[in-house]
Amino acid sequence: FFFQAEDGIRDTSVTGVQTCALPILSKRINLVSSADSISNTMQNILLEELEKFNGIFFATTNMIGNIDEAFDRRFLFKLKLDLPNKESRMMIIKDKMHFLSSGEIEKLVEYYPLSGGEIDNVSKKIEIENLLNGCFPSFEETEKLFRAELAFRNKSKGKIGY
Repeated sequence: FFFQAEDGIRDTSVTGVQTCALPILSKRINLVSSADSISNTMQNILLEELEKFNGIFFATTNMIGNIDEAFDRRFLFKLKLDLPNKESRMMIIKDKMHFLSSGEIEKLVEYYPLSGGEIDNVSKKIEIENLLNGCFPSFEETEKLFRAELAFRNKSKGKIGY
């Protein structure tokens, strides 16, 4: 697989670079040491291809601190989007979780600085709970979902690249 992937990366179209590169980079931290040299080779090929690429390449991440400097240098323009402010988070939570009181929403906003996408993840889990059980979770259960979402982000600090 790896040797086929190395050849495939070099011959990949623009669309393929977008769809192949990021999973390969994210999987690198999970490879066993025997596959490290193959993984490094694949990353070097990706770096070379990015260097030669003449089009517009968009890459997104919410783990900017984990991008290797060699990859970072290939990105000419970088735009950082901060987390929504407290007022925006309150509006998002109020829109997605209408069963919460204003006081409960304020507490969630104060203690759990989640992104809009992370709030949406919690909202989807609540929707599933509602579909399966026919009721919305208590505030304590909702807070537990917020805490778990924040803990997942804080735990996902593995390095991407080498």
